[in-house]
Amino acid sequence: MRATVVLLIATCVFVLALAGPAVAAPPTGPMSIVTHGFETTPTPPTWISEPVTDTVHQSTAYWGRMSNVRRTGTFSLWCAGMRANDTPNSWGTYPARTKGVARLNLPQLADYYSSEAAFFYTMPSIGAADAFSFGLWVDGTEQSGPWESITQITGSNAWVQRNFKLSSAFSERNLSRRPGHVWFQFFDFSEGPAQLPTTGQGPSIDDVAITGYKYGPVRDLSASSTSTAGVTLTWIRPHRSTAATSAEERVVNYMIWRRPLGTATWTEVTRVGDDATSWQDTTAIADTQYEYSVYAVDPLPGTGWGKGAASVTGIRPSSIAAFTMTPNFLTLEHRWPVMLSYRIQNISVGTTISAIGLRDSFDAITGADVPATLGPGQTAVIQRVRFPSVSGQVTATMTADTESESLTVTVGAFITRKAPPARVSGIDRLSTALKVANQVYPPGGARNVIIATGWDYPDALSASALAGVKDGPVLLVNRTSATSEVLQAIRDLKATHAYVIGGRSVVADQVVAEIDALSGVSVTRIAGANRAATARDVALRVQGVRPANTVFLATGWNFPDALAASSLAANQGWPILLTRPDVLSPEADAALRAIKPSRVVILGGTSAVSSAIEDAIGGNAAYGSPAVTRTHGRDRYITAKAIVDWGMSPTGGNLASAGIGGVYLATGANFPDALAAGVLAGKPGQAWRPLMLTDPNSLSPQAARVIGNGARFVTVIGGNGAVSPQVETAARAALVP
Repeated sequence: MRATVVLLIATCVFVLALAGPAVAAPPTGPMSIVTHGFETTPTPPTWISEPVTDTVHQSTAYWGRMSNVRRTGTFSLWCAGMRANDTPNSWGTYPARTKGVARLNLPQLADYYSSEAAFFYTMPSIGAADAFSFGLWVDGTEQSGPWESITQITGSNAWVQRNFKLSSAFSERNLSRRPGHVWFQFFDFSEGPAQLPTTGQGPSIDDVAITGYKYGPVRDLSASSTSTAGVTLTWIRPHRSTAATSAEERVVNYMIWRRPLGTATWTEVTRVGDDATSWQDTTAIADTQYEYSVYAVDPLPGTGWGKGAASVTGIRPSSIAAFTMTPNFLTLEHRWPVMLSYRIQNISVGTTISAIGLRDSFDAITGADVPATLGPGQTAVIQRVRFPSVSGQVTATMTADTESESLTVTVGAFITRKAPPARVSGIDRLSTALKVANQVYPPGGARNVIIATGWDYPDALSASALAGVKDGPVLLVNRTSATSEVLQAIRDLKATHAYVIGGRSVVADQVVAEIDALSGVSVTRIAGANRAATARDVALRVQGVRPANTVFLATGWNFPDALAASSLAANQGWPILLTRPDVLSPEADAALRAIKPSRVVILGGTSAVSSAIEDAIGGNAAYGSPAVTRTHGRDRYITAKAIVDWGMSPTGGNLASAGIGGVYLATGANFPDALAAGVLAGKPGQAWRPLMLTDPNSLSPQAARVIGNGARFVTVIGGNGAVSPQVETAARAALVP
C-alpha cells in the first residue's frame, strides 16, 4: 500500500518565459521554463517529494535540501532518510530498503512545441544493489521504464551533467504540447542505517533547468530575388508539435531579421501578423545580398518565441533587365543617318521578361529582331539607322512585364554632330591607310587588325570581307618591315590579334615577328600558293566567322572592279574570290564548292571574267546551284557605278533604302589609297556608303551621278596627287543642296 504523500512546503521558482529577445538579433536559444538551484525549498505543486513503499521497500524516504553537498550556492537536493523535522539538514539515516521519488510537475508544457531537461548530479558512493534513475510521466501516466538508470559513482564533489529531450517526434515519451512531469528516483535495497547523510553517500541533484520553444520553426523558408521591388520571403506555418504534421492552430506573429551576408549584426526589419506566410523586403539596398531569418513569436511581444529555421539569402536586383542605347561614334552634318544600337539583357537568375516594347526619340522600334521574351541571362541587340537630323539628347525606353511586376527602363545618349572630313590622306600610301583607320576606329576601338602589303593589290582586295567580319581596319606595310607608326597604331587600337594576308614574298616573316612582339598581340598569316589561293583561304576564314550567301568573283589580274565592291564586302561580309579571265581558277572552284552561296556576283565585263566562267557557275549543283549576276560597264568607272547601283537595288540588298548619305571618292587609276577605304565606307554595323572611283584629274560622270543621288557629303581618299583639288571641288558641287 502506497504511503501517504507528504508535500514539501516552500516557495517555488517557476518561470513561464524569460523576457523577449533583443530586437537586434534573432533568439539564439530556447526560453527558460523552470529553473531550480534549491536555494529555496521546492514546494508543491511544482515539486512533490514522496516516499514509496511496497512489499520490498517498506521504509519511507524523501528528497530534501542538503548543504553537505552542493554544486553551486548553498544547497542541493538529496535523497534523504527519515525526516526528523522540517528544518533543513535535519535528516536521519537511510531506512533499510528505501525508495524515494522527487517529481517536477510541468503542466505548462502543453503550451510548448518542444522542451529539454538538464540537471547536474553527484553520487560519491552507492551500494551494489542501489539505483538512481530519471524518468517521465506524460498526461498523468508513468511511462514504462526510466529514461536513464544511473549507476556511475562520480567520486566526492564531482558533478556530472545530464541532458534529455522532453519533446521528440521519435519517442513515445514526448511532452510536446502535453502536460507531464519528470521524476528523480533512488532505490536503497539493503544497506540500511549505515549510510549517513554526513558521508554524502547516495545521489544529489542541483541546478535543474527546463527550457523550450513556444512554437516550432517556420517551414520551407525561401527567398526570391526576381523583382526589383524587393526580396520576397515565403514560408509555411509551424507544426503544432514535434510529433504532428498538422499546422500550428494558435495565433502567432512572425518576426523577421536580416543582415548583409558575411556580417555579424542582425537588424529586426518587421513583425507580421498571423495570416502572413510571405513578406517583401522593399527596404533592401539593391545589389546587396542579405541573410534572412524568420521566427514564429507570441502576438504579445516578449512572451514567447519559436525554434529557428535555417536562414536564407536573397538579393534585390537593381534591375531585372539592363538596357543600353549606343550611337555609332561618328555622327555627321545635315541628314547623315545615325546608327543606334539597343542592347537588352535579362540579368536575373530566374525570371523571364515578356511583352517587350522599345521606343526612342524618333518612333517605336519594331521588327523581328525585337524579342517577344528574354529568359534569364539572355541578351538581344537591336540596331536601327535613324535618318532625321540628330544632335543633342536622344532617349530610348524599354518596357516589359514579369510575373510580379512591370518594368520601365529609360536611357539616354548625347549625340554631337561631327562633319565628315573633306579629305583623308597621309604623306604616303602607308600613312593614308593609318589616317583611314583613325576615321573608323577610335583609340582602343578594334580588337583585330588586317595587315597587307601596300605595294600590290590582290591580297588587300580579298581582305575587305575579313576586315568586315572581324570589325577591324586594313593597315598597309612594307614588304620587309612594319613601320613604327603601324606598330604604334596597333597599340593604340588595343588590338589583340593581327591577320597578315599574303605569303612571305609580299609580307616577310620579319613583319610578322615585329607585330607578334607587341604585348598581348597574336598573329595569324593567311596565305596560299598564289593570289587566287590566298583569296580562297581568306574567303573560307570569313565563312567560318559569318556564313555568306553572296560571293563576289573578280579578275585577279586587275584591281578596279574588286576595289569598287570592297565597301559592300566589308559591310556585309561577302567574300571576294579571284580568277583568271578565261577560265575559273581551281582555287575559286574549291571555295565555291565549300561555301555553296545562293548567288555569285561577277564584277566586270567578259574581258575580266569570261562568259564561259559565268555559264559554268550558274545553277551548278556542285556550287549550291547559285544564281549569277554580272555588274559591268564599258570602263572601270561605269562598272563601279553599276556595282553601287546593284548594292542599292532590292536584288543587291537595298542597302541604302533611305539614301546613300555620303560617298567616299578614290582614284581609279591606282590602288593603294583605296585599299584600306572599303572598311571606312562599309564599316559593319553602320549605314553603307559607297566607295566610288574617279579619274584623278577629272570627276567621272558616273561618280557625279552617284554623288547627286542623295549624298550629303563627299570624302576624298588620298592626297592631291591621287585625286586633284579640281576633282574635289567638282564633287562637292555635285552634292544635293
